[in-house]
Amino acid sequence: MKHLSLFTLLFFVFTMTYAQERPDYDNLKKAEIEQHLNKEGFISKTGWVLKEGEEITLGNGTMPNKFFAFIYETPAYQHSDERERLTSFSNGKKAKVKSLLVRGSKRTGYQVIARIGIGTLTNYWVELDNAIEAGEVTLPEPYTSHLQTPVAKPFSVADEIRKFKELMDEGVLTKEEFETQKKKLLNQ
Repeated sequence: MKHLSLFTLLFFVFTMTYAQERPDYDNLKKAEIEQHLNKEGFISKTGWVLKEGEEITLGNGTMPNKFFAFIYETPAYQHSDERERLTSFSNGKKAKVKSLLVRGSKRTGYQVIARIGIGTLTNYWVELDNAIEAGEVTLPEPYTSHLQTPVAKPFSVADEIRKFKELMDEGVLTKEEFETQKKKLLNQ
């Protein structure tokens, strides 16, 4: 009985320390998500809490050319019409989370983005849920047991075009930049 109580106490302490309740990001307003990110940080589906200033480890790119599907140059810092995806040279590198952002709309759904730096002048955006699921961001050890066998999310041209359209609708990309990206994706 004594061992069972000790085990129960240790389990409770572990779950309270490492796994927090993930808010239902899909049913919150953008301002509510932003407020939660500022106060509590991003909570992944595995319970991992990620806050600004923390360090993450990059996994491996999941596109056929080994580039990262869910980690790419921050659009605001782009000097050309093409968005550059992070290459396989960054596999296993450490990155610092500079900020957590919310992108999307009520109609399309909201997505939490981490703006990261990897030691270069260029900043990158990480689509956190997608990157974690695909293994492009490595989970810290206590949270890996929550995952089943990680399955790389397949790269979909239609999904990528949809993301560029959302960025254009938000005013992040111009119509010309959208058309250039769309043409590039369709000619792969």
